[in-house]
Amino acid sequence: MSWFNRQEVAASAMVHCGFARWSRGRRAGQAAVLTFHGVRADGETEEVLDTGLHLPQGALRAICQHLARHYEVVPASQVAAAAQGLTDLPPRAVALTFDDGYASNYELALPILMDLKLPATVFLASAYLEGALLWFQRVDWALNSTRRMEVPLPMRDGMRRFSLAGRQDRIRTMGALLHDLKQSPWGELKQRVSSMESILEVSPPCDVQETPMCLRSLTWEQATEMASTGLIELGGHTHEHPILSNCTPEEIRDEIRIGRELIALRTGRAPVLFAYPNGGAADINVTAQTATADAGYTAGFSMINGFVAGGQNLFSLPRYGAPESLRQMEATVSGAFETLKQWRTRTVRKAATVG
Repeated sequence: MSWFNRQEVAASAMVHCGFARWSRGRRAGQAAVLTFHGVRADGETEEVLDTGLHLPQGALRAICQHLARHYEVVPASQVAAAAQGLTDLPPRAVALTFDDGYASNYELALPILMDLKLPATVFLASAYLEGALLWFQRVDWALNSTRRMEVPLPMRDGMRRFSLAGRQDRIRTMGALLHDLKQSPWGELKQRVSSMESILEVSPPCDVQETPMCLRSLTWEQATEMASTGLIELGGHTHEHPILSNCTPEEIRDEIRIGRELIALRTGRAPVLFAYPNGGAADINVTAQTATADAGYTAGFSMINGFVAGGQNLFSLPRYGAPESLRQMEATVSGAFETLKQWRTRTVRKAATVG
């Protein structure tokens, strides 16, 4: 059984037996922060290979409607302030965040948020809004648009041949490449992406009209308009979206500083919240956290799963990834998954102690 199916079965059981509803009331003073990226039109699957980054609009609407009925959706800035002890959170607090700066956040997500009056934070990678595809988007674009059917591509352990004969072949190739690239130093990663494009005989699109809808970025005007609604706050997400632990200290400082300065310059609003690209525990070193604070941010969000509560490290606040179904969302934000994980941990520890 796949990971998704196991998660879906577990989530369904928790929802139907009432465990998720019971868990909702056990998270006073805590908040679940959900992370989305792009949004795609319902039924659209061919524009990009990594459809997991682009939630169907209908699924996002269903999630938001459920949250509006059963939870209190608050700004991520309020969550960060509560973690610092500056304010309180309402019961069943949830925050919504969108990473990178996709145009679909404006075109497809904003109408839903406005209709339901739900606040959200959009974390911007500034180079993307300046007109450059981010490195992982270039990988997706290149593999999806090349006419090559079989190619040797550079990996960290040497060249490896990949079949690109069908869509599933290309998806598998992309998964292998992204996993491998994420282990590379930032300078080496950029060189390898350029080399891959040369081998595949493609270049990043120069005209926005050539860019698939799913890969188009917000314009600075759209980002500014979103912020002017009063529902959307803008945050920083570096300049070019590197994994910061793979950068030199100077690269880390420059990526965080340039990103914040560009957002302030283009929108007139200096962001106070930051989200780390990739965001795993291994991706957020002390240098990155210090540089985030030094740049003027008041809090940094990771992708380490968990609820935000008082007393946590303000520059490594937890978030959950985008749920793949309404049941998984409910099992996540209610705390059902988290409660079950804690019970299992206690059981294992108790068994180890007894043993």
